[in-house]
Amino acid sequence: MPKKWLIRNLESVKSCSVSIKTNTALGHRGILHSQSKQGNSTLPKRINENMRCALIVAVAENGVIGINNKMPWHIPADLKYFKKITMGKPMLMGRKTFDSLGKPLPGRPHIVISRNRALQIPGTEVRNSAEDGFELAKTTAESMGLEELMIIGGANIYQQLLPKVDRIYLTEVHAAYEGDAFFPRYNTDQWREISRQDVAPDQGTPGYSFLVLDRIK
Repeated sequence: MPKKWLIRNLESVKSCSVSIKTNTALGHRGILHSQSKQGNSTLPKRINENMRCALIVAVAENGVIGINNKMPWHIPADLKYFKKITMGKPMLMGRKTFDSLGKPLPGRPHIVISRNRALQIPGTEVRNSAEDGFELAKTTAESMGLEELMIIGGANIYQQLLPKVDRIYLTEVHAAYEGDAFFPRYNTDQWREISRQDVAPDQGTPGYSFLVLDRIK
């Protein structure tokens, strides 16, 4: 994994789990830490032990995940991978990430986080905080008999919920790109590589790798 944009000595954060991917206004660096003061938690409580919180994301060598609410690369195999991993699972996302999709994707409940309390989007459930959205994603997954919910972006949602993530479905794009959205820096020592598939560059498509990372508990 490229080391340029990762901080190895970041303060440890408590775990859970998440999956996500895509782009969009995906861009603020750093990790927000939960507040433990009673009645003032910025993050949802840990979900039940059988529920995995997963995050899915594609990241360039320099940490870029998007520019102008789009991904700066086109990798058809990665789009197919995203569909395979997220199909049938509730997807939690920010409003700009939903805008980048254009419309609800079939076969997956969409939960959109927006501060606009008047916002209504046909085919989705809208919540006004990451906590409320996360709780709804958990409840939805449980009601469907699933053991995994997905976080798909953007950068600010990743930033808020990464401390709760148990698994990362990571596509490493082996090139650097200009961008305005970045994946939060995290401590790689807290994660174990479960699987990896490397793909060489081909006809204008950059090389890339599919990784699955689980948090070390």
